[in-house]
Amino acid sequence: MVQTRSLLDFYKRYYADKDAQFAFVAPTAVRLGHNLMKAGRNNEARDAYRVAVELWRSAGQPTSDIESFIEATYLPGEAKPDSSGNLRAAVEAVQVDGIVVEQINEDEYRITIAGFADDNKRIAAYLRLLKSQVSTPDLNLVASGRRQEKTVSEFSISIKK
Repeated sequence: MVQTRSLLDFYKRYYADKDAQFAFVAPTAVRLGHNLMKAGRNNEARDAYRVAVELWRSAGQPTSDIESFIEATYLPGEAKPDSSGNLRAAVEAVQVDGIVVEQINEDEYRITIAGFADDNKRIAAYLRLLKSQVSTPDLNLVASGRRQEKTVSEFSISIKK
């Protein structure tokens, strides 16, 4: 596994153009994902598979059998963008009474949602809706807080892209 990871790092540094990265990095990322999966490190394996799938897509390659296999087998629950392809818009479209979203931050790998709710039951309902409509969310924080002289449940949720 260490050898595969070292090889992947070498290919990324050595091959700067997209065609070479596609030819060498994508298959190495798949091998790394297989090795990590065998070692029981499923989250790391998903990240390696995601690298391979992104390289296939960025190279404009047609969907291959291995890409379809990886997506179906190892990347279930991946984020589902809205009809225009915008993941953030899909997250923003999920509404639950009693949930106030104060902030949505997006980076290359995830969307983070911060806000507050009337109670923890509302947060649970929001998580269920996010899971069914967008992707499997990770609850980072639930804490008691105060808003306008009222006790509320503050939350932070992340969704991997």
